[in-house]
Amino acid sequence: MMTINGKRNDDCLHSQTPIESFRIRLGAVSLAISGVLFVLYPAIRPFSDESSLEGARAFASFSWVLAHSLAMMAFILLTLGFLDLYLFLQKTTVEHRAFQALVLNWMGLD
Repeated sequence: MMTINGKRNDDCLHSQTPIESFRIRLGAVSLAISGVLFVLYPAIRPFSDESSLEGARAFASFSWVLAHSLAMMAFILLTLGFLDLYLFLQKTTVEHRAFQALVLNWMGLD
């Protein structure tokens, strides 16, 4: 059971300010949208032999640019979501794990 200052975590959720609640929801939405974008990346990206002219055509296609743009947005949203998750878990017993996840994400090891 996660606790914050001796209280159960669900008790502390109700004592948050509206700004904190909004930030937590925004972080959750960031993580969810990031997951959707990571699913769309391989679905949209054209796969071909990258050592031939077919690969060059794929690199120049709109699908390739769109898929990689979605992947970049997914990584940005994932980082913002992990930052918010760390801030939410900051005074809990799992703060160290949340910090590790945040740092590993910043290093690109997620």
